[in-house]
Formats: sequence, structure tokens, C-alpha cells
Amino acid sequence: MSIYRKHAHTVVHSTSEVEIDVDQGPSDQRPSWKSLAASADPIRYWDFLNPSRLAFPCAALDSFIAAREIRRGADPLSSILAMAAELHRSFTYEPGSTAVHSPLTHILETGRGVCQDYTHVMLAIARSWSIPSRYVSGYLHNEGTGELQSAASASHAWAEFRLPGLGWVGVDPTNNTVADHRHVPVAVGRDYHDAAPTRGTIFGGGESSLEVRVSVAKCDAAGIAAPPRVESRTYGMRPQAPPEPGIVSDLHSQ
Repeated sequence: MSIYRKHAHTVVHSTSEVEIDVDQGPSDQRPSWKSLAASADPIRYWDFLNPSRLAFPCAALDSFIAAREIRRGADPLSSILAMAAELHRSFTYEPGSTAVHSPLTHILETGRGVCQDYTHVMLAIARSWSIPSRYVSGYLHNEGTGELQSAASASHAWAEFRLPGLGWVGVDPTNNTVADHRHVPVAVGRDYHDAAPTRGTIFGGGESSLEVRVSVAKCDAAGIAAPPRVESRTYGMRPQAPPEPGIVSDLHSQ
């Protein structure tokens, strides 16, 4: 979209009906480090094995890993879940504490951030373990549980890890949970820069601001969304019972 005339504001309005997979979440299978090494092709998964602009090794990350005693465990999946739990304990979710372009050193130094910051730290550590890891941008249906700390009125981010026999397994470190029927993926990439919800360039003077409003709700039998509900706080590692098949998400950017 290109706008060449003088204007006061631009609105992007998107409505989607999403069919969910009620079988999301890893099984009891636990692939070994040996099988991971054999399957993680360094050419095919180059983008997801190497550092990226926002997920990279650094001295602050080394210090954080040492202080929290984050290390590889018995198998890749158990190690990833343990890491997610540790990040959830170590950081404080605080909207507005970082910006979309904040480096991971910010949350490592302050201990405060949002979902994309948690995810960038998780990606950097998992890639150092030679696990193909990618950033996922999407939305989260809070289901009225009052237990998810991610903001219900914004987009959400989590990570996916390719494990032999399991494929891409999603884990949400912000809420300390596996990605399940509540998570609606929209785009994947190496980090936030590859999967931003909207992107554009403004030429000229003046100031600008962005306002985002998101609602996610279940559809009824007729396909009409039920009224959205507002929820917050944390969630455990066990996926919950699936809702009715179908949810609707609305994004308003101004």
C-alpha cells in the first residue's frame, strides 16, 4: 500500500477465521542429542542454526546462562522445556519496557521485557546447542482463564524447535507452556525482523505513533465470534482441553 497524499492517519484492519489443530503439542517421544545431530542439516537449516540480528551470543548472555545454570539436559526436548521454565522465572513481563528493535542484551541486563524478548533469548541459547530454532509471530487466545500474562490486546511471539520425529515443536517461554490450540501462528523467521505483523517506510517530516488492538474469540456454531474476553497472568506446561473448533482474530493498527 502506498499513500502519496497528505493524511492524518492510516488504519490496517484484518479479520481472520482460523481452524485450529486440537492435537498440537509434543508427544511423550524424547529424541536424543545424537539423533538431533544426525538430522539437523547445517545447510538446510542454516538460517535457524546461526545467530541472527536480534538473537545472538554475547557476554551478557554467557553471564546469564552461567548465573541461572542453564545447560543441556538428558535430551533436547527436556532441555528446551527446562530452559523455558527458567526464563519464565528469571524475567518479569512488563509491556513498554522494551521496543521492537531492542537487543536481547536489554532484557538480560534489566530482567524486564515482553514476549519477543523472552523468545530472542531462548532462540540464542537453543541455537548454541545446535537445535534448529525459529521465531513465530502470531496471536494468543487466552480462553478466559485469567492465567496468561501476555497482553490480550497485542500480537504474541514464541519459538519453534525442529526435533527428529516430532517436527517443529512450539514453546512459549513468556507463559511457560507448549504452543497448543491457543496459539495462532501467522509468520515465522529467524527473529522479529523476519516476522513483524506490519512493516512500512515513511518519507517526510512529522511525528508518528502506532496503536494496536487485537481481539481473539471462539466462533459459535454459525461461525460468528463470541464476545472477546480480557485475561492475564501465567500458564503451566500442560496443554489444556481444546475449545470448540474455530477462533477469530481481529487486528487494528492505527
